[in-house]
Parts: sequence; structure tokens; C-alpha cells
Amino acid sequence: VGLGYGWQVKTIRDYALGGKNFSTPTLTATIVATWTSGWVLALILEKVYTEGLYFIIAITGDALALLFIGRLLATRVGEFLNNVSVAETMGSLYGRNVRIITAIAGIAKAVGIVAVQFQVSAKVLNLLFGLQGTQAAFVTASIVILYSTFGGIRAVTFTDVIQFITFGTFVPVLALIVWNSVQDPTKLIDTLTTDPLFSFPALMSSPTRWGSCLSLMLFFAVSGMGPALFQRISMARDVRQAKKAFTGAFGLYLCIILFMVWLAVLIRADRPTLQPSLLLNYVINHYAYTGLKGCITAGIMAMVMSTADSYINTASVLFTHDIVGPLNITFKRPVIVARSFAFVLGVLGLCLALLMDDLLGIALLVAGLYIPMITAPLLLAIFGFRSSTRAVSIGMIAGFVTAALWRAFMKHTNIDSVIPGMLASLFFFLGSHYMLGEPGGWRHTNGQGPLATIQKTLQDTWKDWMKTLKKFSLPIYLEKNVPRKDYFYLLFGFYILAATYASLYTLPGVIEAQYEPLYKGIKYSVLLMTTGFVVYPLWPQQLRSPRFMAWVWPLSICYALFFVGSILVILNGFQQVQVMILMLNLVMTGLLLRWPLALMLAIIGGSLSILLLRKYTGLETLPSDFGTLYFKVIYGLLLFTSFLIALFRYKYAYKFLATRHDNLATTNEETANELLVAARECAHFVQAFRKAGVPQLTELTGLSRELEEGIKGSNVPQSVLSSAHKLHEQLSAMTVQLDRLDHRATGYLRLEIEPIALDALLEAVDHKLQAKDIAQNVTFHKATQQATLQCDVARIKTLLVKAVSFLRMTQGDEARIVLHIEDTQLGYLLPSVRKNYTKKIEALRLTLTTEPVLPKLQQCYPAQVSEPPITAPTNTQALAQLANERIIKAHYGYAEVEQHTLLYVIPVDLRAVRPKDMDKPYMELGAASVRANDHYKKDEIDAQAQEKEFLAA
Repeated sequence: VGLGYGWQVKTIRDYALGGKNFSTPTLTATIVATWTSGWVLALILEKVYTEGLYFIIAITGDALALLFIGRLLATRVGEFLNNVSVAETMGSLYGRNVRIITAIAGIAKAVGIVAVQFQVSAKVLNLLFGLQGTQAAFVTASIVILYSTFGGIRAVTFTDVIQFITFGTFVPVLALIVWNSVQDPTKLIDTLTTDPLFSFPALMSSPTRWGSCLSLMLFFAVSGMGPALFQRISMARDVRQAKKAFTGAFGLYLCIILFMVWLAVLIRADRPTLQPSLLLNYVINHYAYTGLKGCITAGIMAMVMSTADSYINTASVLFTHDIVGPLNITFKRPVIVARSFAFVLGVLGLCLALLMDDLLGIALLVAGLYIPMITAPLLLAIFGFRSSTRAVSIGMIAGFVTAALWRAFMKHTNIDSVIPGMLASLFFFLGSHYMLGEPGGWRHTNGQGPLATIQKTLQDTWKDWMKTLKKFSLPIYLEKNVPRKDYFYLLFGFYILAATYASLYTLPGVIEAQYEPLYKGIKYSVLLMTTGFVVYPLWPQQLRSPRFMAWVWPLSICYALFFVGSILVILNGFQQVQVMILMLNLVMTGLLLRWPLALMLAIIGGSLSILLLRKYTGLETLPSDFGTLYFKVIYGLLLFTSFLIALFRYKYAYKFLATRHDNLATTNEETANELLVAARECAHFVQAFRKAGVPQLTELTGLSRELEEGIKGSNVPQSVLSSAHKLHEQLSAMTVQLDRLDHRATGYLRLEIEPIALDALLEAVDHKLQAKDIAQNVTFHKATQQATLQCDVARIKTLLVKAVSFLRMTQGDEARIVLHIEDTQLGYLLPSVRKNYTKKIEALRLTLTTEPVLPKLQQCYPAQVSEPPITAPTNTQALAQLANERIIKAHYGYAEVEQHTLLYVIPVDLRAVRPKDMDKPYMELGAASVRANDHYKKDEIDAQAQEKEFLAA
């Protein structure tokens, strides 16, 4: 693979960056492969075996380096993304000399890293094939130097993918095999609980050792901005891809480290008296067999080669692009120079590998030149600090001198020279900048550039967090976790009954007798809770309100699933069935609640159960049984993994639905704005038409009739008479059509009348409120004898949802909204029957309010049947209220709108107001109503004709 990609390299940029067209998974794989060097396995085995928790904490910094780059640095290197190397970046800021110094330091670090890889490979090949150290190192060096020299970065990258798959598979398999070889699992527990190497209090008791641990951890964390990983950032297409690649690499590399740590702990538990320097030999000879030894060797060699080839390529690019180029030494084919230097560097690394034995010592030695000199000014540059060449040179010299003096005279402190050197570089760099008055400093973005974008993003994110924190309401948050369907409570009641009584059934009789009061308390309380949830549909309406259930629901889950579940697990000595039920409770809670609340309830319930048992029993150590460790660990891992899957599946589904909700909300807002513009234009047109168009058109129609009548008896040609008649008919038709359009624009709604149960209507309204995420703090109260309502169901649902949305926007999310339904009457004035005669029919008053007291109920409300004056809505809220007014008018009801209360009255049976066939009211309302009723009939005929024409088409 490596040799195959060598033919595509034409320029030094291709040799260094490979065209910047790598996919994110490929980039992630090469980052992990580059960072997972061959010395990591040997180092972790040796240091965890001898240092324990001290080195486990320190080595996590090696993974945090990738997270630090991905989350903080990758998003800030947009202006440097087209640079080939880290030295070019430093040179673009501080000049040629700084560029050359950075390149030399980077090459020195690369030589040391390559030497470490060759040394590890020599040990592995010596162990497997019996080769001497020189021969084994030479074999590895020859292979790596050959393809990395010839192929360039594309060869390095795609071989890294293969190597990542190789060692990414072998490390977990090796850990599993060693775990399976441990004959007595109790050794592992004894090691973790009794060995002082794994005691956190013992580590904290020594300030010197704790400081050394943090220093080593910091060294691993800051070493990430080396030349090889900076080159991986430059290989990305944009900062977004770099961020994703490094963040994903952090997770993968952390898993690899944890498997290696677990492997070392297992060996320590199984064989605590081994010689640390021979641990890798012991693993291969003792735990592996023929075939598996080859796989282990291939995995280790993959780590070796994936890191060595990356640093060989990086160093060759630094030499050709950042030393030869700035010195104005020209070559016809720079790629040949890069390949030649790659060969030379590989030979230098091989020589260094044969001269030194301490792996960590080599790593710290080569890093002692690059990190103290380059890391501080590079990080400051990425975060937006600029200075002069003089200031940065002072800082680099101070870092180098401090590191050298510390290594010579301060070895006894157990703190390596890298961190003091880097701090000295930072101090002298900033100090010289401000004391010498150098130009630069922290950059002012002026709202432009990558740093400005990042600062704005951070500011917006911080504002969103603060806004969310200020608006956060625990009752509202809990209310969003309450199920809306009654059968959820029924099923939950049966589940806690089955889970708890299964645990009680397996409880030994001795334990039951010893803790009889506790046993009975659990049994009867769970039985009471089960009964309560099973009969939940029979609860009074006040107790079923979301406001009350928002507290009852999570507290019940915490008590039944985690408090009681943890007590029974502990009393049963962590038997398999009890552990299984407790983990199932955890998974169940992850499906019932949002995961932060689920984890919080699990922690609270478990902690309270431990406190209660210690107080009740008086024992400092609670009963436990670790005799079946295999089952517990494997089953616990499986169930915990399933819980994580459930959480992430829920999180993914929630994020997907939230994205869809946001898109729909945006679309709805755009549509509302478009409707608002259309409604304004329509209102303005109708107003102008009624003011100027109708009178003139009516007058013109009358004049045309008079003209026609006047010339009928005169001696005019027949053609003139026909024209006058035709003019009058056209003007009359125009008058009717415009009048019809006026009616449609202001008061016409075509209704689909059907009966619906009030409970079904309220349930449908609740679903729509939940879909709009405004259902919290909304309660329904029925004080009516009516069971059904005959109306246009869709429009009444829209009416109620728009009303709730209006109150929510005007009164806030925390306002309590009550929808109260009461019996009343609607009065219709019928002057054709007799003067001042009012017909009364049964009606419902729908009151939506945030006030604690409802408006006074009237015996009869006057129906609003006259056409209201046309008005132009000023905003989307007014548009919604206008739509509700039209719905009420179409239902021949009554509406009253105030700031905190929306009151609507609609007839119970709309067919009692207007007939089915004509869809018009049985009442005389004057000349205007007669004209409107005629138009109703014409509209119905026209609508049927248009429907037939549409179906035919």
C-alpha cells in the first residue's frame, strides 16, 4: 500500500499534505495511529505494573492532548490551515530564523520518536524470531524507511489506516485472553483494594509524588502540538473536519489506553513479582500461543510503524520546506531532497535506538527541546496573541536554558524539565513583550476573520447557556417527563410489582428474618404504590394534573426502582438476579425519563439506600459476595452498555425530533409572516374597495339601467339597445362577483361539521399542544353536562391551540393556563318572527385564562352574526386572533378577548343554527344578511361545480 501511493507524489505539498482530500474516518485513523506509538504498550505495562494509580492518572493526559486539540485548538487554526508545517506557521508570524529554529527542534523530536519505535520493534522481533537487537532494529527500520521515504503522506496515511485496524483489534483481544487466563478472580479485587499502588489516599498523602504525577500528566497533555499532529490538522479540508477527526481520535485512543491499563492491572494481580522490564516478553510467552504470538507481534509492529513513518515524513518536510527553502538553496526536484532526508533521518533514529535503553527517558529527552521552545509561543499565536521576533526569541532561549539547567541540577524533584522549561518560555515571552513595548498583543478582531467567528460563537453559546439557566424551571422540566397516556402508569405499576417481588422472592429467609421491619416496609409500600398506579385512571382530576404528577412520577421511580432496588441488591449480597434486576431498572428509567434526570435519580436512590442500611444495621461494610465475579462483570458490562445504547438512542431521536421541530417552527414563522403580509394587503384592498369602489360601481350600474330603460322607447338602432343591455348585465355581474370576493376575503369559511366527544376533543388539543411544546402548565377543567359537540372539529382545535399560543407568548412559559368549559346559551335576534325576538340555544363557554378567577358566567351571550369591520393585522399575534374571530363568526358564536383571558362561546349543535344542505342560518338579519345568504347559496353551487371540474381533470 505504501509503495503504491508513491507514484502520485509530484510536489512537496503533495508529499506533505496529500491533496487535503482525506475523509474524516481516514483522518481520524491516521491521528490515532500516529499518536499510538509502539512504546505506549511497553511503557504502560511497565509503569502501571510498578507505579499503579500514579501512572494511570498521568497517562490519561496522553489522550487529553487529542481532546485539547480537537475542542480548543482545531477551531482556531483557520488562518494557518493552508500552511504545510508548524515551522511555516511560526515563520509566517516571526520570520525566517524562528521558522528554521522550529524546524530544527521538530526534526530533533522526530528523530527521538523514531528511535523509540525502532527500539520497541527490536525487542519484539528479538523475542519472536530470536534476532539480535541490531538485526531486529535494522529489519524494522528498512521496511518503514522504504515506504515512508518513497510514498509521502498518502502512503503514510493509508498504511496508518491498516495499522490502526491491526492494533485496534489486537489490544482488546489480548486483554480478554489475559483476563480469561487469570485462575482466581478474587486476586483482581484484592489487588485493587489492598495494593497501595492503586490507593488514591496513599497517592494524595505524598505531595511530592502527587505533584510529579500532575507534572507528567501535563507533559503528556501539552506534547500534542508537535509537528506530526500539526501536520494532521493541515491535512484537513477545514476546521470542522479537523475538530471532528481529533475529537473522534480522543475517544478511540482513550479506549486503547484503558485496555492497556487493564492488561497491566491483570498481570499485576496474577503475577505481582515479575521483573518490570520483561513484562512484554512474559505476555507473549505466557499468555499467547502459536498464531496468537504472530498476531500480537503484528499489532505491536503496526504501532511502531504507524508512528515512525509519520514522524519520518514530518521531519523530511520540515527539512526541505522550512530549512532548505528559507536558506534559498534551490533544487530542481524538492521531492527528491525530501525523500533523501527521510532516509537519512531514519538512519539517525536507528542509531539512537541502539545507543539508549530507557524508553521514557528518550521520549522526555527529545521533547525537552521542542516543547519548552515552541509550544508556548505556538499556543499563544493560535489563541490570537502576536508579538515581535525579538520577544519570541527571548522566550525560546529562556525555555531551552531552563530545561537544560533543570535536567542537570533538579533531577531529584521527580518533575521533568519540560514543564518548567515551557513555563519559563511563557513567562519570558510575555514579560519581554510588555517590558520592551513590542508591537502586537492580543488581536482585536473588528468582527472579521476566524478568531472573530470563534469569539462570536463562544459569546452566543455563553448567552444561550445563561438564557437557558435563567429560564430553567424545575417544575416545568419535571412536567416534560410526565407521560401523557394513562396506560404508562398502569404498565409501570405492573413492572415495579414484578421487579420488586422477584427480588423479595429470592431474598434468603435468614435475611428476611434479620431485617423483618425493613422487609415488611418495602413489601407494603411497593404494593401500595403498585395499586395506586394500576388504578390511576380513577384518580381525581386534581391529582392527575401534570403539575402534581411532575413530582410524584420521578419520586416514585427513584423510590421503587433505585432506593428499594439497591437495598435488596445489598441485602442479597449482590447475587446475579438482584444485579440483573437493578440494571434492568436503570435501562427502564433511561427509556421513561430524560437521561440526566434518570442518572440523577439512580445516584440519589442508591446513595440513600446505602445511608439507610448503614444507619439501620450499624455496619461500616455492607454485606457483599464477589464469588461470581465473571458473571457480575460481564453481565454488568452488557447491561450498562445496553443502558448507554438506550440513552444515546434516545438522545439521537430527541435531537432528530428537535431539529425537525426547529425546522417546522422556522417554516411556520415564515408562513405566518407571509400570511400577515397577505392579510394586510387584502385588508387594505377591501377597505379601499368599500370606500371608493362600491359606491361608484353601484352608481354606474344604476346609470346603466336608467340608460337601458330610457332608450327602449326611442328610435335608436337595435345594436345600440343591445349594447346598453349588455353593458348593464356586465356591470351587474361585476358587482355580484366583487361583492362575493369581498365576502370571501372577510367572513367566508367553509365548515366540515361533525360530532365529537368533548374528551376526544380535549385529548386531540393536548396532542397538538405537545407537538408545539407548549403543553406544560396547561390544565383542562370540564363543568358541563354536555358530552358531545357538533362543530368543525379541525377549526375548533386550531382555535384552542392558537389561543394557548397567544397566552403563552404574552404571559410567558411559566404562566398557568386553564381551559374551563361551562354550559351557557347563545341568543340570536330574529326580527322577522317579531320585534326584539331572541332565539336561545344551548352553548359552551370556552375560557382560556391565566387569572385565578374566571369571568362571571352569563346566562346568555349575544351571537356575533353581523360582519365585523375589516382591519389590517399588525403582527402574527393579531393575525392569529383574527383567524379565531373568523372561526367563531363561522360558528355563529361569541368572542371576547382580554390581556389575560380569551373567552369563546359556540353552539353545542351547529346544525340547530344552520341547515346541513345550505350551510346557512335560519334567521332574518336584514338586507345585508339576505344578500349574504344568497351568496352562501351561490358559493355552495360554485364550489360543487369547481369540485366536479377538478375531479374530471
